Amino acid sequence: MTEKEVRKLSRLELLDILVEQGKENDRLKEELSAAKEELASRQIAVEKSGTMAEAAMRLSGVFEAADKAAEDYFVNVKKQLLEQAEREANDYLENIKRDVSEEVDTLSKEYLAYMRSRKEEINDFLQRAKEKTEYLERVAQMLREQLISLRDDDKKGHVELLDDVVKVLDRTL
Repeated sequence: MTEKEVRKLSRLELLDILVEQGKENDRLKEELSAAKEELASRQIAVEKSGTMAEAAMRLSGVFEAADKAAEDYFVNVKKQLLEQAEREANDYLENIKRDVSEEVDTLSKEYLAYMRSRKEEINDFLQRAKEKTEYLERVAQMLREQLISLRDDDKKGHVELLDDVVKVLDRTL
């Protein structure tokens, strides 16, 4: 199984692999036990054969095979665990990156919407202020024209009235 294929496996599949590895470990232990029994029987054969050289040649192959099988098993389990840990770490980092990116996007959109609404409110306020200013300028112009048309003795009373109007206008603005 390639590294790419192992990365695509789910946790359940990885657990299944670990269970299979456990079964393989049990099988290898049984083989080792069988090899030990065979060794015992070979020792008997060695004793019967009479020479240590013959016994060593017969037994060395069994031990080498058992050692190699155990070493292969442990290397395989270690490799799978390291690959799984790396995949989980990469997945975790990708999830964090995605979450941060989504949060930044959301906050950016909210900020832009807020700024647009504030801009619209400011523009509305400025438009109303402009309209009020224009209206008040027209009223002031009308009052000036009326004041000019009045006779001098009537102007004094109207000047006081105009002062009152200017005070009200000042408070309104």
